[in-house]
Amino acid sequence: MAKKHGKEQDLDFFYMNHKEEKKKGKRAMEHRPKKREKNKNQQDKEDKFNFDDEIVIGVNVNPEFKKREPSKAIQKKRKKEKQKRVNEQNENKDRINLDNEIIIGVDVLPNHNEDKPKKKKQVNSKNKVNNKKENRKKGQKNLKNPKTVQEKVKKETEQEREKRIKRNRRIKSVLKLLLLLFVFSGIAVFLMTSPMFNITEIEVNGNSKITKEQIVSLSNIQLNENIYRLSKKKVEEAVKQNAYVQNVTIKRKIPNKVQIDVTERTPEYILLFGNAYVYIDKQGYILEISDVKLELPILTGYQTKEENLVPGERLQEEDLEKLNTVLKIVESSKNYNLYSVITQINIANKNDYVLVLESKQVTVYLGDAENINDRMLVLQKMLETENENAGEAFLKDKERMFFRRKTE
Repeated sequence: MAKKHGKEQDLDFFYMNHKEEKKKGKRAMEHRPKKREKNKNQQDKEDKFNFDDEIVIGVNVNPEFKKREPSKAIQKKRKKEKQKRVNEQNENKDRINLDNEIIIGVDVLPNHNEDKPKKKKQVNSKNKVNNKKENRKKGQKNLKNPKTVQEKVKKETEQEREKRIKRNRRIKSVLKLLLLLFVFSGIAVFLMTSPMFNITEIEVNGNSKITKEQIVSLSNIQLNENIYRLSKKKVEEAVKQNAYVQNVTIKRKIPNKVQIDVTERTPEYILLFGNAYVYIDKQGYILEISDVKLELPILTGYQTKEENLVPGERLQEEDLEKLNTVLKIVESSKNYNLYSVITQINIANKNDYVLVLESKQVTVYLGDAENINDRMLVLQKMLETENENAGEAFLKDKERMFFRRKTE
């Protein structure tokens, strides 16, 4: 143990420490190369024990080695620095990290939500800055290239001119239309009101069966009426009410004349209607019911009801189909001079048309009337050979046509 008094205490402590360090040095020196004497002196100085930096247990420090106390100003500064450090540590502990902490009873803190949109605002601000820079660059480029600016100005001026031209054209077209409407309206008013265009004469052409007075009365045209107020369609419909009228055309003869052109239907066949006779044309239109018998072929065996036999109406479809074959028979008979002899045609059976020749006292069975010209030629020869002999001519079968005389 070291002594407690003065220098002896210091020396004892020094030798104890020095011996321990020499032992450590020997171990280290075994693995290291030897150095010069200068380095040894420096190590000896460094190996001296420093009471200011070392803490020795069980040894009382000599008063000569006590540290000097710092001044009051330095102590105040150190205290302030320590308090700042302590306060900062406490603040860091009290802070809550929302990314790592889970807080019960609180959905979202306002500070945590406010941090995120700030990023967007920062991004938007960056984009705005970049856009401003780009616009500046573009403006600088345009300033560098004055030709592009002039071209844009020229294009704008050309477009404005085109727009003006289109507007002027539209305005002119509208004004022209208004002028034309004004002119036409004035002309129409003059034509409709002037007594110069009042009707003073009505002319009728193409009538034979119907008289002029009947057509004028049907037309409902009045004298001293303005010619331009006349409706052509109404006049045509009114005149066609007569069954004999097939077509009507109305013409205005300026200034005061109306012309009516009529095409009439002509009776071609007769239907027996009790004691009266019904006149029909080639198309099957019923023209008139009269007591007078015309020299025309009489059709018998028709299917149209008596109730429908009205002037202006038409036969039934079945009778119209049969009437088509009747026309072929009549045309062929005219070619062979037999039409004037035919008095009746029975159309009851479409597979066997029957002709009655009253003046010859002969009945002819034509069949379905196919190859009618050949059959009429055979009939003509039979009548010439029989020479006024009464009988029946059978022309149904092409291979076997014969004439059978009537026995008394």
